[in-house]
Amino acid sequence: MAEAAGGGVCPGRRVRRWCVSRSVRHFATFGVLITLLVGLQLRFFKKSNPREYTGGNHDKTRAEDGEFVQVLRDADLKCKVRYPLHVSVMTSRSRRPTFASAAHSTWAGENEQAFVEFFLPKSAELTTDKQSRPGLPAVVLSDESTLVDVPILRYLCKWREDDFDWFLVTDDQAYVRLDSVIDFLRQMDKTEAIVVSRQGEAFVTDLTWERCGVGDAEDVPLTSLMASSVTVYSGPAVRGICSAVEGCLYDLNNGPLYLTECLSRYTVTICQDQKDQYSHLFFEDTPPTSGPTNVTSGPTLPSRYVNILKNRDVTKALTLSPMRSPEDIYRLHQHFQRVDF
Repeated sequence: MAEAAGGGVCPGRRVRRWCVSRSVRHFATFGVLITLLVGLQLRFFKKSNPREYTGGNHDKTRAEDGEFVQVLRDADLKCKVRYPLHVSVMTSRSRRPTFASAAHSTWAGENEQAFVEFFLPKSAELTTDKQSRPGLPAVVLSDESTLVDVPILRYLCKWREDDFDWFLVTDDQAYVRLDSVIDFLRQMDKTEAIVVSRQGEAFVTDLTWERCGVGDAEDVPLTSLMASSVTVYSGPAVRGICSAVEGCLYDLNNGPLYLTECLSRYTVTICQDQKDQYSHLFFEDTPPTSGPTNVTSGPTLPSRYVNILKNRDVTKALTLSPMRSPEDIYRLHQHFQRVDF
């Protein structure tokens, strides 16, 4: 070591060379590591990028793209946010400005958890609507059937099945307590193929005896539930029924009557001990007769309407039908608003 003039100690020439060479080695090592990391990242990007050019093998690229898109679609369906309830209300040209308007102004108004759509039969295309109400849009169905639910379900399968968990089908002479229905349906498994009506909770798939508890299981035609004034379907049930409808349409030589006959061959299973409970939840003043319900000339509520509001079954009901007049819908709505408050 050489001693400086000021008394300090300076490193010799040989020591200085060693310090410089050590710094160079450190920088070289650091540069090699950076190069390796960049190379690994580029290699990983090429493997994970489905749109990378593959040396002219365009067919392989398109196949990989298709698989990649399908994976994204499957993930989107699993993560898709669905609304709890879709409500389909069947009406007609003559009842649209009366019953349908009353329903739209009361229970079928805006609801954050339910979406309500009004439907007109296919025959409405051939008639003029002089009493049209601009604030009440309605979908004209493209199919016809003696069962009101069939053309509506086909529409739901095409346009709505991926957006909702449950589907309620009714007519404009029913009163539906939307919030109560949604709370009731939350207690059920929306992933099962279930149909709910005043007859009970029906399972489209096979039902074990243990499912019914102490009661007996009964097989009933699917059409008997579809003919009810109010019927609720889970998403899987809607898809299963639509598949059955498409199967029947392959041999539709006798028109809509054959479709009803074909669907009547499909059976669902109901627990008998639930009938009494569900008949109160889906209250009807007069039980419907066998076959489709004629909502225009069907049974009506008693003339002394105030007395029926004192009935405990009515107060606890989820749906009530049929309404005798649009005025009854307004009265019932006012009554339930006071009860809920």
